[in-house]
Amino acid sequence: MKNKLEIIELISQFDPKIAKRMDLDTIIKMMEKLEEHSINDLKIDLMTQEIKNILIESLKAKKFQKKEFRMVRHNLTGYVRKEYGLVPAEYYLYLYFPFGLLLGAGIGVPLMIAVNVVFLAVFIGAGVTISIAIGSSLDNEAKKEGRVY
Repeated sequence: MKNKLEIIELISQFDPKIAKRMDLDTIIKMMEKLEEHSINDLKIDLMTQEIKNILIESLKAKKFQKKEFRMVRHNLTGYVRKEYGLVPAEYYLYLYFPFGLLLGAGIGVPLMIAVNVVFLAVFIGAGVTISIAIGSSLDNEAKKEGRVY
């Protein structure tokens, strides 16, 4: 990765609270995982160059460019996920959680209306539990395969 050292240097110049809120260390972890897998991709290099430019501009303006950064980070992580199968930690847990919530509510609301309010809580709890189990299982599988950054 061409821009890794420069990005690390730029990130170190930001307030730690901003760096944590914007999840800047995830970019570094992803770049390290790409190096570990010996992945050299021009599109990734262009996006990391764009991130570097946003960080430079943010330091000059003394105001972090959140919108631009999030857009490029989203594009970069999506591309890496689609092309190389690399995902951030707990990706599948966060992906499946809303589905479990919706599944539980979808089953619980009609039963709540027909029978008792308790069914809503029971089925939402069950849906969330199932989604956490599935998401955690897929996260563990990805971790074993070395696809988590």
